[in-house]
Amino acid sequence: MSRKLALAVVTLLFAFTALAKDRAVAPSRSSDIRLGSGASVTGEVTAVAGNIISLAGGLVTIDAGGARILRGEGPATLADVKPGALIAATLQEPGSVSTGPLVATNVAILLNADVTLTGTTQSVDGAGNQFLLLNRTIKAGPNTTFVNFRDRASISGLQANMLVIVEANASGGALLASRITLIAPFPPRPQVASGVVKSIGTDSWVIDVRGTDTTFVVNASTRILGSPRVGQKVDVLYTVDTANANVALSIIKSFELPKVVIFNGVVKSIEGSRWVITRDDDHKDIVLNTLGGIRLPPFFSVGDRVVVTASENSDGTYTLLMILPRR
Repeated sequence: MSRKLALAVVTLLFAFTALAKDRAVAPSRSSDIRLGSGASVTGEVTAVAGNIISLAGGLVTIDAGGARILRGEGPATLADVKPGALIAATLQEPGSVSTGPLVATNVAILLNADVTLTGTTQSVDGAGNQFLLLNRTIKAGPNTTFVNFRDRASISGLQANMLVIVEANASGGALLASRITLIAPFPPRPQVASGVVKSIGTDSWVIDVRGTDTTFVVNASTRILGSPRVGQKVDVLYTVDTANANVALSIIKSFELPKVVIFNGVVKSIEGSRWVITRDDDHKDIVLNTLGGIRLPPFFSVGDRVVVTASENSDGTYTLLMILPRR
């Protein structure tokens, strides 16, 4: 019960702030009742009979006949107050000692979910009508209330990196949100993806990211570096916009460090800048291309035993970096 009361106190503070804008109260029901300042009661409803709401097994009763009933963001009726509900009521203060019902001016029905989670949304699955928060999958249904989402009060208005308060109940082995309150739409957080370019368009690129074709929107602000082409690997810095589209901030051609190998072998042929060395380890013929500007000793000939240092190319050939005689 202490958890519920703590929640009630916090919620009641918000209720008083909202109610302060409207100071109208129900007229006094008898001459010995006067308006007070700050009189209130919070508790779990045990019974409702007519206008009388019972708390604490009937030890405290509230006359809500002239009260304004509130629930969530809008008005409600006394019929919405049911046993088990958690309520907070502002009261008129009695001017004389009486054990009769307390007279309520406002009654707020507090939402009492199984669990309340606060955090930043990690991902949103609009098609599945669910999202990830604090590593927990939370589903939204037709009765889920979206607060502070303006004209996008549905799962489509939810996106990654939003700070939200979610009230959810256990339903069918899953968490079903009864209420999602948007606290702050954080600026989109940049993310990084790497993959192979599948296609290049004027307004979007398709990149194979871990086996999935992913579309990235490009615009005048997108920086494309290294002149990447289809089939080449790139790194993408992007954000997710309100329409859940991946918007590329930059697309950079990936530059992998060359793989350097050293092996012993025998010179099989020399044809200009193309050398063929038979490697000792597996007797495989290794094709070597020399880089422009590299000066090789003039005394090498076919049949010489050599030590080769080369970089391995993606096509299976090698670029000669250094060659030394070996006895």
